[in-house]
Amino acid sequence: LSTLLFYGWPRLYSLGHTVVYGWPRLYSLGHTVVYGWPRLYWLGHTVVYGWPRLYSLGHTVVYGWPRLYSSGHTVVYGWPRLYSLGHTVVYGWPRLYSLGHTVVYGWPRLYSLGHTVVYGWPRLYSLGHTVVYGWPRLYSLGHTVVYGWPRLYSLGHTVVYGWPRLYSLGHTVVYGWPRLYSLGHTVVYGWPRLYSLGHTVVYGWPRLYSSGHTVVYGWPRLYSSGHTVVYGWPRLYSLGHTVVYGWPRLYSLGHTVVYGWPRLYSSGHTVVYGWPRLYSLGHTVVYGWPRLYSLGHTVVYGWPRLYSLGHTVVYGWPRLYSSGHTVVYGWPRLYSSGHTVVYGWPRLYSLGHTVVYGWPRLYSLGHTVVYGWPRLYSLGHTVVYGWPRLYSSGHTVVYGWPRLYSLGHTVVYGWPRLYSLGHTVVYGWPRLYSLGHTVVYGWPRLYSSGHTVVYGWPRLYSSGHTVVYGWPRLYLSGHTVVYGWPRLYLSGHTVVYGWPRLYSLGHTVVYGWPRLYSLGHTVVYGWPRLYSSGHTVVYGWPRLYSSGHTVVYGWPRLYSSGHTVVYGWPRLYSSGHTVVYGWPRLYSSGHTVVYGWPRLYSSGHTVVYGWPRLYSSGHTVVYGWPRLYSLGHTVVYGWPRLYSLGHTVVYGWPRLYSLGHTVVYGWPRLYSSGHTVVDVAKCFTTQN
Repeated sequence: LSTLLFYGWPRLYSLGHTVVYGWPRLYSLGHTVVYGWPRLYWLGHTVVYGWPRLYSLGHTVVYGWPRLYSSGHTVVYGWPRLYSLGHTVVYGWPRLYSLGHTVVYGWPRLYSLGHTVVYGWPRLYSLGHTVVYGWPRLYSLGHTVVYGWPRLYSLGHTVVYGWPRLYSLGHTVVYGWPRLYSLGHTVVYGWPRLYSLGHTVVYGWPRLYSSGHTVVYGWPRLYSSGHTVVYGWPRLYSLGHTVVYGWPRLYSLGHTVVYGWPRLYSSGHTVVYGWPRLYSLGHTVVYGWPRLYSLGHTVVYGWPRLYSLGHTVVYGWPRLYSSGHTVVYGWPRLYSSGHTVVYGWPRLYSLGHTVVYGWPRLYSLGHTVVYGWPRLYSLGHTVVYGWPRLYSSGHTVVYGWPRLYSLGHTVVYGWPRLYSLGHTVVYGWPRLYSLGHTVVYGWPRLYSSGHTVVYGWPRLYSSGHTVVYGWPRLYLSGHTVVYGWPRLYLSGHTVVYGWPRLYSLGHTVVYGWPRLYSLGHTVVYGWPRLYSSGHTVVYGWPRLYSSGHTVVYGWPRLYSSGHTVVYGWPRLYSSGHTVVYGWPRLYSSGHTVVYGWPRLYSSGHTVVYGWPRLYSSGHTVVYGWPRLYSLGHTVVYGWPRLYSLGHTVVYGWPRLYSLGHTVVYGWPRLYSSGHTVVDVAKCFTTQN
């Protein structure tokens, strides 16, 4: 038999007595030669021409790509994922869900909404027979479309517009924030936490407990004391039918209400009123607070710590020491400022309805004692003003606060941090609190721009239907303050434009965006990164989003080739039957920009030519391919590897396979013999 030389490439398969010319993989389909590549599946007696993956759909050849699903007897053309929708072909991308007999065009996620096509993005929920357009999360509200964001809860047949969390309150819409609880048929407006108290609305904060049919207004914790409302704080215990007003802890002593604080011990049938700790000093009762000990039938009142300063007794609290039969009164820490004793306290204790003013730390500023407080305590409806830290700004004491507490319907203004800018005190705030329908403006950080205080905000809060504009970071561009935003919030149907990062290009502020948001059928153009190419700002994009049937062109990386900006793309997206041309990498060959591609995508029956690697052979750019893809009946010639033999470029292939009685010549390796290219191959001859 004569020897046939077949020049081929990656792999060649022997299919009976027929020579298969091709590449990646070829499958034997009976007496038919399958020309193809990436993967070809045997579909009965039909030749499957295709690429990435091809599925056997009965007697039909499936042409497609990424994934193709068997949709009955219909060929499913598509990409990322395609779902079988009865007898209909589903064209789409990211994810497409089977919506009955309707084709779902869309992206991120699409949910099956009966017989309606859901167009949307992040997440869309099935709302009966209505299409839900929206974003973050949309819940099914009967036959109503819920437009909203952060989270929306299904409130019967009513649309809930809101934010953080909204709870279903019967047939009423709950507008609010942190948490809202369902209180029968009443809308609960509030914040921190609201508890459902029968049919009554509980307005309040920290925690509210259901006290029968009564609304409990309060803070830290409130306990249900029968049918009585317990107003108070730290902890309240239910003592029969009596309301226990108090704080730290209250113990039930028989049928008597124990009013007190930290701990109260049951001393027989006597109520022990006291506080933190009380020590037994012989036959003397120690009055104080830290703790109270039960000393027989006597109540011990006392304090936490007392320091002995020479022969002087220091009166205070933290702890009380037993000095013989004498009670030592004192404080937690006492600072000696010269020969003067500094009296102070560690915390503010709530003594009944009286406020105990004291200090947590005392700072010695020269010969002056700085009085301050650690936290702000809510004592009934009275606000206790104090300071968490005191900064020494020269010889001036800076007074400030740690947080903003919501005390009833009154806003307590304070400061979390105080910055000393020279001899000026900077006042600011930590967060923005939503007090009813009023926005509390404040600042998270204060930047010192020379001698100017920069005021800004941490996030944009949606207060009802009003957008609160603020800033997450402030960049100092020279002597100019750059204002920007962290994200784009969707406030109703209005887009809030902002910036995630601001780049300072000389004296010019570059405004940009982090992502492209799909707002309905409108594309929001923005930028994820901005590159400074000399004195020119390069605008680009991170990904290409498919907004309906419109392709958004953009760039993932921009390469600076000298003073020229190279525009390119990260991947080639197949938008329907249109090819989006782009580049994954750009190679700089001297002063020439080499445009190429990472893979070849088959867009319908059109071949997209490109390159995965570019080899520099001296001053010549070698164009090539890693694999040869079969695009229809056209062969794409290319190279898997290119060897540089001196100044000559060697075009060749990786392996040669023996196909029956035919020898396939090729090159697995090429050796350089001086300036001559040595072709190493083997010829396989088989007799009939």
